[in-house]
Parts: sequence; structure tokens; C-alpha cells
Amino acid sequence: MRDKILYLDLGAIPIFIIIWYTTIFRKMTKGKTNALFLWVTAFAFFTVVCDLLAGVFMSEYPLDQFCQTGLKITEYLYFVFRNGTNMIYFFFVFAVTRTWYRISAIWKKILLLLPYIGVLFMLAINEGTQAVFTVTADGGYQRGEYILLLYACAAFYLIFGMIWLIVCRRALDLGALLALSAMYLLNVIAVIIQYFYSEMLIECYFTSISLLFIVLFVQRPEKQVDLDTGLPGYHGFREEIGKIKAAGQNIQIIIARIVNAYDMSRYMGEEAFIDFIHAMEQSIRSFAKKDRLSCELYYEQPGTFYIITGDTKYNPVQAVPEIQDQMELYMEGRAGAGVKADTRIVTVMFPQDISDLGELLNFGHDFVRFADVDRVYSHADAIIAQKDYQIETHFHEILDQAIENGSISISYQPVWSAKEETFPAADTMAELQDEQYGKVDMTMLMDISQKKGLSIRLGTYLIERVFMDIHEKKLTEYEYVLIPLSTQQCLQLDFTDRIWKLKEKYDIHPEQVCFSFRESAYENTSEVLHENLDRLSAQGYRLMLDGFGKGYSDMERIMEFPIRAVRLNKNWVLSSIRQERCTLIKGIIDALSQIPLTVIAQGADDEDTLQKLTDMGCELIQGRAVESMQVGLDKA
Repeated sequence: MRDKILYLDLGAIPIFIIIWYTTIFRKMTKGKTNALFLWVTAFAFFTVVCDLLAGVFMSEYPLDQFCQTGLKITEYLYFVFRNGTNMIYFFFVFAVTRTWYRISAIWKKILLLLPYIGVLFMLAINEGTQAVFTVTADGGYQRGEYILLLYACAAFYLIFGMIWLIVCRRALDLGALLALSAMYLLNVIAVIIQYFYSEMLIECYFTSISLLFIVLFVQRPEKQVDLDTGLPGYHGFREEIGKIKAAGQNIQIIIARIVNAYDMSRYMGEEAFIDFIHAMEQSIRSFAKKDRLSCELYYEQPGTFYIITGDTKYNPVQAVPEIQDQMELYMEGRAGAGVKADTRIVTVMFPQDISDLGELLNFGHDFVRFADVDRVYSHADAIIAQKDYQIETHFHEILDQAIENGSISISYQPVWSAKEETFPAADTMAELQDEQYGKVDMTMLMDISQKKGLSIRLGTYLIERVFMDIHEKKLTEYEYVLIPLSTQQCLQLDFTDRIWKLKEKYDIHPEQVCFSFRESAYENTSEVLHENLDRLSAQGYRLMLDGFGKGYSDMERIMEFPIRAVRLNKNWVLSSIRQERCTLIKGIIDALSQIPLTVIAQGADDEDTLQKLTDMGCELIQGRAVESMQVGLDKA
């Protein structure tokens, strides 16, 4: 077999260079799947090199002893690397489809390795049997009578791999499925061509093209890598969990979240913080290796690690103190010394604890809010059992049912005027009573609806209910009613138009309503928000800034809004009173009153607090003491 056409083999080499450059540049090097892909490309590349060298040696005729020896070595290596490529690619398919757990047992891996072991055995005895190939001075390379057995071993990986891709097709998008299948389909075509036309070295070229397809459609960094750190990223974690669910696998997920990651990044600087994240990643991997824990690690900004392991009995509690100690040692002597990572860890059994993919992803973000603040390590089942967690998780269904059934009760908390000694206003309060989860108060309603993106739905319902009560003369004892607005409502382009339609429908006067918006609106000082507030004010509605005194408090920015009143943050007021800092509160009240703005204070839950707020010159006051006062006056 002479006169080999080497151009296609030569053309495959730059393709491999492109594949490696792209893979490294896109940081697709970490994790089991990426490691297997690199091994596949390495074996495929050495196959091309051996094929080229064999062609070079065969260019001499007749073959001298040196060329015969060189040709033999390259042919042996060719079969080792070529069949090795098939074998590694077969395991790569298991990794991509997230079905590695199905072959995790040692005996299964050995069973799947048997065809390749058979190839190595046949090559080992070929010098004595000449059954695979022979090399002679006059004939050059000649196929042996049992060479088809090598093709049969390769066919095992091809047929089994193709069947497995079809079985696991739901775990892959169409592009990935076609790209992975191309390796098998193109190589079948190449083998057929090269078997009958041995001078056409097309097989390695088709392999390189197939691997390039995989780079384009499977190894996508935007779906797998966090580009800032180069670690497997959050989108890769989501994709992996989706594959796990499709495969029906039981796993354990260890979530380690650095609660103060954002503050650490700001203090240390971005580069130093990324170095810290890499050090923590190495520490986790080292401990996993020491414990012989097979796991896959993913990272989400600004500081959360997701560790997937098939060992559902592994308890990471022993790793926590050691990794924390290593991180503290790492920080010593660096620019970030003095900064300590506040890390919280939780283990989730999937799908036993959480079976829904969306709920699992939300849990990874929210578990810190429900975990015991005094504990570093928690179990998901303990958090999931909490009532507050259940309410937040199922809030969409709870709210829909409550609005449909009318089970949201609206009440009005009186606001006391210390100066006029009357109740000029009332604050809208809502309470939801669910049959399964019980009571959801106003604070929880507003907080959860904002987190779940349901504040527009809840806010629209509350506004219409209040407008209806004003229309039906249920609130004639008050001059106006306070209605809370979420930032999302204020950012709606048609928000004021909808308010106008409700005003016309229920025939109310704008002076009867005071819309309050939270101080967090400072985060969203967009033109839309300012335009909506200006329009509401122009239509005659009162506007109030809620929660002043904590967070974004800024006198200058208050002047930007067309507001008439400011409500002081309840916790800030009570904390200041308890710490005997009444002078500070009085100074704020006096400053706001000079603008002039009406000042409302919450927290008057007892007579002493009520009196102190009155003495400080607070114009309007809310709290349980005020409610009791109204009840007493009504009875009188």
C-alpha cells in the first residue's frame, strides 16, 4: 500500500491547533467533561501524527531497515491512539449526557474497557502472529487477516455510543446532539472510504472536523464557564442539574456561599478577590481528593460554590473547619488581611429534598436567609420545613388563589396627628390567610412579592381595593389613605394611565390618596420613575417617601422627588430611642420639617414611645398605642 495522499492529514493539524487554542482561551479546561475532551483531542492529534509519519516512511521504496522499524512503530502507535480516541470519546459522551453515575462501578468501567484492552492485546502479540498487519521491505504495510477485529472493537464504541446519545437525547439540545453524533457518522463514512481506497487518509481529517463541531456546539463557555474566574459557572451548573434530572440520578449538592463576598471584593480589589476564590476552589478540590470524593465544582458570582457529588452519604461537616483555617492562613499577610469570609454551607439531596429545578436554583440563592445565623452548616430538609420558606416558595400559587378567592383582608391602621389631636390619615394594611400555610402579614406580603416579581400584581389589587373602599364611603373619617407602591410599579410605563382609569372608575378625588414608595427606589432613579411620580403629583395625589433614616438617606436626593411627606424607618426610630439618641431623631425631624415635609414616625407601640415622639415634634405617628387610642375614643 503506497502513494498515500497526506494532504488531508496535514489539513487536520491546524484544525487541532485551533481547537486547543480556542479551548484554552475560553477557559474550557476544568471539570471532568472538559478534561475528557482534551484527552480525546490529544489522542486524535497523535493519531494524525502517526498517520503522517507512516506515510513518510512508506515514501521510500524498497524500505530499508530503519524505515521498516519506523513504520512498524508508527503503525502500532496509530492503532493505540486511534482506538484510544474511540474509547475516551465514548466516556466523554457519558460525561456530556450526565450519565457517568451509570458506569461508576469499577466492574462496569472494566467491562467497557474490554474492547480497547482486546485491541492492545492483539497489538502486543502481533509480532508473533502477524494477524493485524505486517511490514516488509518490498510490500510495505499490509493488513492482516484479523484486522477486522480491530474495526469490530471500534464498532462497539461507535454503536453503543450512538445508541446512548439517542437514549439521552432529551438531556441535549439539537445542536449538541448533532455535533456529538457527527463524530460517529463522519467516521463511519471515512472508514468505509479508507478501507476501499487506502491511499485516501480521510479518517483523521473527519475526526478533527467532528471535534471542531463539538467545540462550536457542545463546549460553549457561555453555558459552562464563569469568565471572570475561569471556573465552571452557574449556567453550567443549571445545565448539569437539568441533565441529572433527565437521567433520574440521585445526588448530593453542597452549596457554599460567601455571604459577604461583595464587600470582600470591594475591599480587596477584584484581582485579589479572584485569587482568593481560586485558593478556596483549590482547597475544596484538595479536601475532596483526600476524602476520595468524586465531585464536580461550579462557581457563581459574587461568591457561591456548587459541588455536585454522587455520594449521597458524604458529610462535609468535617471539611468545613479545615477549609476555613486554610482560607484564614491564605489571607494572612495579603492585602485583604483583616477581611474574613462569612461562609455558610448547606447540603441538598436532589431530588429527595427538592425535586423541582427552579426551586433548587432559588434555594441556592435564598437559603442563607432561612438558615440559623449561628450555624455555618445546615441541612436543606431543616430549612425547607420552615413555614416562611414554604410560603415564599409557593407564593405565586398562594397569591393567585387568595386574589381569586378574595382571602386577602384589607384593614387600615390609624395615623395620629400630635398637633391636631386627630386621625387625619390611615395606612393600608393587608393580610393573607392561606388554608395550608396560615397568616401572611403585610410586611411579608410586600417583601416576598417584590422578590418573586409579583409586586405589580399585588399592588394593583391593593390599589383597586382601597379605591373601592373610598368610593363606598368606608373611610370617611380619614382625610386620606396611605397606599404602598413597589419600585416595579413605579417603573411601569403605563402606571399613571392605569391609576387614572381607576380614579375615573371609582370616582375618587386624588387628595384622598397618598402613595408611598420605599427608599430603595433610590437604586432605580430612572427617568420613568421620576416621570411617573411627577405625573401622580400633577394629578393631585399626595406622595410619601417611606423608610427614611436607614440605607440610602440623602437630603439632597429627597429634593428631587415631588413628595409631601417622609416616613421614618421604624427600626431606626426604635433603636435610636432605646440608645437615648433622641436628639438625632429630633434633628432629622426639624430638618425635614423646614423643607417643608410632613414627618411620620412608626413604632409608637407604647405610651412612652408615643410621648417621646410627640415631644420631639413628630407631626404624625403610627403604632399600637395609636390604635388603642382610636379604639378608646370610638368607645367614648
